[in-house]
Amino acid sequence: MKIEPATTLFCSAISEELDQFADSGRWNTFLCGVGNLEAALNLQKFLLEKRNQNEPLPSQILFLGSAGVYPWLHPSFWKGRFGYSHEFQNQEIAKIEKRIRVPEFVADSFEFRSPFQFQAVEEILPSKTNGTGSVTIDTVSGRSLEFLRTEDLGFENMECFGLARVCSEFQIPFCAFFALTNTVGPSGSEEWKQNYRRESTRLQDFLLSFFV
Repeated sequence: MKIEPATTLFCSAISEELDQFADSGRWNTFLCGVGNLEAALNLQKFLLEKRNQNEPLPSQILFLGSAGVYPWLHPSFWKGRFGYSHEFQNQEIAKIEKRIRVPEFVADSFEFRSPFQFQAVEEILPSKTNGTGSVTIDTVSGRSLEFLRTEDLGFENMECFGLARVCSEFQIPFCAFFALTNTVGPSGSEEWKQNYRRESTRLQDFLLSFFV
């Protein structure tokens, strides 16, 4: 699994999830901030500055971060593995349960061609990512779980949908690798706090072994 360090941009919400790549000095790294809006605005500003200075834009953007896993995927299936997505949606749980309405013309899905093939890589779990911009702390209802399962939305992340929106606008390929830290639900935040540092280190170690 080879990539070109000079033209690929690695981004993450927080430094702890990208520190090994940043410290190596070999990779182009960027901290986008937390949440869809913050991440999108910061990446857009970064890319516009490059364009205005006549500098080449990245050939692809890879997000490294953490994600919760929806309960339709049993922990025995995903624990110890890493998530991978090249398709991103924004499906609020309240929208799925018809407690709120979002106008139909609002874009809620972005798909990119996958630059990697992982069928034979046991450590990687591919699925789509639901970029809600928030953390679901309620127990996810059966109705919502059935929708998420049908759509193959396995992961929940706070930044990727905003980043995908910007990458689509700039026509830059985008994908994401995740440390899978918790089951989405009432205990998710505490599980994330306990696991994100260890799992982020594992993810970076794994990817660095491939990207050389």
